[in-house]
Amino acid sequence: MNKKVLIVFVILIAAVFLVVRVAGKRGIKGIAEIKKPVTESKTESPETKSKVVSVSSTKTTQTENLPKLRISSVTKEDFDRINKMNPVMSVVMGTGDKTDYFTRIKAVHSLGKELSDNEVQALFVLLNRKKSEDPLQPDQLNAIKNDVVNALKVQANRPADLANNLMAMYYDKGHDGVWRDYCVQHLGSFYPKIDNTSEQKMVRDLFWVATREIDSSIAGTALIALANNMDQPDITKDAVANKALLLSEDPKCGELAKITSMQICAKLGEKKVLPTARQIASSGASVPLRMSAIAAVGTLGEESDRPMLEKYAASTDTRLHTAAQSAIKRLGANKGQ
Repeated sequence: MNKKVLIVFVILIAAVFLVVRVAGKRGIKGIAEIKKPVTESKTESPETKSKVVSVSSTKTTQTENLPKLRISSVTKEDFDRINKMNPVMSVVMGTGDKTDYFTRIKAVHSLGKELSDNEVQALFVLLNRKKSEDPLQPDQLNAIKNDVVNALKVQANRPADLANNLMAMYYDKGHDGVWRDYCVQHLGSFYPKIDNTSEQKMVRDLFWVATREIDSSIAGTALIALANNMDQPDITKDAVANKALLLSEDPKCGELAKITSMQICAKLGEKKVLPTARQIASSGASVPLRMSAIAAVGTLGEESDRPMLEKYAASTDTRLHTAAQSAIKRLGANKGQ
């Protein structure tokens, strides 16, 4: 893929997640960046208190076969001790004098890279909070939790239970869709650094399970996680492209997931998406959906697609105009290939 195609892909996906972030303020999702910084992984400690329970297959959803939360009991005395040794933690947890969002997010960003085991366990407690268990608004709480995961990722000794707990929280439908989507995103960036092959398989299974949540942004987030990890064992380009194609063609698939699925098809060179993309581009679908379709046609299409693209290039809607102009340039570059 050339640089221009990659830029357009990133811009379109960023636009999708901007829509989702706004939706999150209504209780749906404020999404993190697609690619999070990842640090070196650490083999799971033999001192882990509970065993990883493998998901037997991507079709397995029985509760007893899903990852269970591993959070050591943190007593009030433990919290008091933590807060005394590291006052920043009381602010992060919302137990300090100031509990507003901006004070707490600033405190999260000041967390060091040498957190104690008790501090890590306290942060796991925070990550597992439901919207009714914290004074912040749901979108603010999700943003706090997102940045807490980022802080845990860069610990000198990365918490062994981080991936397991993110999986457990994704599968817990008591968490809102926004936080569950965040969990998939973080697992996507974390996946290559998981040394435990059993746990890595569980994460991989989770991605495929998450692609079924087609009525929200979660399916698209899972597709991105899979596409970003195709250099890893057991995730093939053909499988990811086929899943993206199926979602793009599914009439029951929601708009956010469909936008992403078409872009994944374009990124992976799946030309079978063209009939769907052409139909959507020529329809009265929403602007973001048509932008995604236009971009896919520009990346994968033929010279016969030029009239449709030129029509949009003359549009007074800046978004469609820009998407079409970029698509026309790529269409010309693809000629003869």
